[in-house]
Amino acid sequence: MHSYTLPSFLPSKELPKSQRCGITYFVKRKDEVHVRDVNGKLIITAFVLNALVGALGLWFIVQRTKQCLDFSCTAHLIHLIICWYYNSHFPSAFSWWLLNIVCLTIMCVCGEFLCMRTELQAIPLNMGPKADL
Repeated sequence: MHSYTLPSFLPSKELPKSQRCGITYFVKRKDEVHVRDVNGKLIITAFVLNALVGALGLWFIVQRTKQCLDFSCTAHLIHLIICWYYNSHFPSAFSWWLLNIVCLTIMCVCGEFLCMRTELQAIPLNMGPKADL
């Protein structure tokens, strides 16, 4: 889910024709992610939005605060393996690692927050009329 929802956050009109949206655009990158131009800012925005959607996915699918870190790390590990396979080399750019660690943190913390709010809701205990003995 993580790697497939990522391309949906970039408006295809903002990119040149040679760089249209798709999974390959996010995983087959040989350069560093930077904020100097519009493409870099769009990629960072797409990753952050994807982390927030991942947090919602944790809330709907996992529903347990203690498991959010495991599922977040697993999703990003799968993304790392896909990037490694597509690029034929291990990602070495510092900005790539920084972006993915920040997005992992956002996904995990927001998912834990949402799950914790659900877990801490009051459980109704009034099951019916009380009998006075």
